[in-house]
Amino acid sequence: MKVIPYLTFENTIEAIKYYETIFGEILVKRMPMTEEMAKGMGVEGDISGKTLHSELNFGGSLVYASDCFGESNPIHPVSLSLSFDKDKKEEEEKARKIFKTATENETINVVMPLEMQFWGEEMGVFVDKLGNTWMVGISSYSENRKEGGVHETFFN
Repeated sequence: MKVIPYLTFENTIEAIKYYETIFGEILVKRMPMTEEMAKGMGVEGDISGKTLHSELNFGGSLVYASDCFGESNPIHPVSLSLSFDKDKKEEEEKARKIFKTATENETINVVMPLEMQFWGEEMGVFVDKLGNTWMVGISSYSENRKEGGVHETFFN
């Protein structure tokens, strides 16, 4: 079993464009709302540009997203944790690039700078303009495995 976060937005297309300014290309698949689907779901009004479902790739992790419909509201805020393996130089560099790009974006509120924490890994936290919190962590997966940590079970 895998847990896949599902984000909802007022405008998923705009949210994806926004996140791509921070994370690079993330869109894998987008299913637009059709007239038939809208009728079946009781969605009224202009459906052009509406997203029924999309699949996003955040560094190999799948996240689903769609527009909210009917009486549903966007589910905000959410917190997402991005974990990067310090043992792999390219992953560490990617984490730093994401955090740097985010902090240079005027719509981002940095809650905690990316720096070494008392528990032995680097962590930084920012909140995006949509209210979602992103935690960026850089740790040695091999060291974590030696200690019998979560990476032993989930990241082999």
